[in-house]
Amino acid sequence: MAVDHRPRDFDHLVLDAEPLVAYYLDEPGADVVEPFLLAIEDGELGGSISAVTAVEVYYASLRAVGGTDRDVSTDAAAEQRVADYLDTLRMNDVEIVPVDGIDVTTGVIKANHSIAIGDAFALGTAYDSHADHDGSVALLVGADDDYDPFVADHAATDGIDLTVFRFRDDAP
Repeated sequence: MAVDHRPRDFDHLVLDAEPLVAYYLDEPGADVVEPFLLAIEDGELGGSISAVTAVEVYYASLRAVGGTDRDVSTDAAAEQRVADYLDTLRMNDVEIVPVDGIDVTTGVIKANHSIAIGDAFALGTAYDSHADHDGSVALLVGADDDYDPFVADHAATDGIDLTVFRFRDDAP
């Protein structure tokens, strides 16, 4: 069941890979992610992902769509379907933030926290988005326990007005 721990006020949303993969593959919690993507598409909310998150969405979706028991690189239909996911993000005004724009921030996060590199890039994108956008920023994540210190303790965001919240509590 999807759990919505959504903050009530923010102007910009950074998405981790798990919510996007869940949405594209219609996994549990997709219904929680969809209104955020529609709000970004309608211009009611800013949205971004890191380039690393885009790669995570691509390969995780390709594995799921193409199947894990074969060489997915030979499945042109699966590759096109997954490429369409990323094109849809771009067309709906989700900014894909290049790595060189967030590398220092992400490096500091990775050095200070025991967190996967992809998750560190999502946090780095959110931290830097705070500086680039007026108002508060939220980061939408899934059940990944790397985010536990950030979800549980607002202080872990180093004083930045950043709220990390989950769209679901359990991975499928």
